[in-house]
Amino acid sequence: TMLLYYLAKMASGYGIEWESAHFLYRLRLMEFYGLRPYLDFHFEYGPALIYLPFWFHKLLAPLDVSLEASYYASYYVLNLLGLLCLFVSLDGAGIPLRRKIVAFLLLAVASFGLWMGLNGVSSRYLLPYLSVILIHRAAIREQSRLWALIALTFLLALANITISAEIGLAFAIACVVYALLVLRRRASIGLVVLVGLALAV
Repeated sequence: TMLLYYLAKMASGYGIEWESAHFLYRLRLMEFYGLRPYLDFHFEYGPALIYLPFWFHKLLAPLDVSLEASYYASYYVLNLLGLLCLFVSLDGAGIPLRRKIVAFLLLAVASFGLWMGLNGVSSRYLLPYLSVILIHRAAIREQSRLWALIALTFLLALANITISAEIGLAFAIACVVYALLVLRRRASIGLVVLVGLALAV
C-alpha cells in the first residue's frame, strides 16, 4: 500500500493507480465543494466505499494527513479486513492445516490488485462468503435465539449492500440458497434467515 501511494504521488498522469484516481476525484468533490454522492455526482459503488475514506480523512485531518494519504490508509484497512475474511473463511474448512496456509497465501497475494482501488479490495468480494459462514455458525449453536439470528442476518445484509449493489445481490442469493438447504432439517432456521434478509431488502 505504501508503494502504491508513493507511485501515485510521483505519477504525472494516470497509471497503475487509475482506479484510485477515480475515487480520489470524487472525494475531492465531497471535501472541497461539499457535493454528495448519488445526489450531486454519479458514484458507481455502495456508500461504504466513498464514505469510509471520507471519514478517514476527517479523522486524520487534525494530524495534517492529506486526502490522498487518508484514502490509502482506508485502502490498507480494507485489505486487512479482506485478509481477516479470508482467514475466517478458510479456518472453518475441513482441510489439513498445511493446505489452509498454502491456500491463504495464494489467495491473499492473488486478491491484492494494485490497479483496482477500493473497488478491488478483497474484503469487498469476500464479505458475502464470510457473512454466510457467520450466519451458519450462529444457527448451529444450540443456545442461539431466533431473534438474534434475524438481527445478524439483517445487519450482514446491510453491510453487504453498503459495499455495492452486486455484492448485496450475491449475499442475498447465497442466503436464499443456504436457507433452502437448511429448511429440510431445521425449518425455523431457514425461515428466520429469509425473514432477516427480507427486512434488509
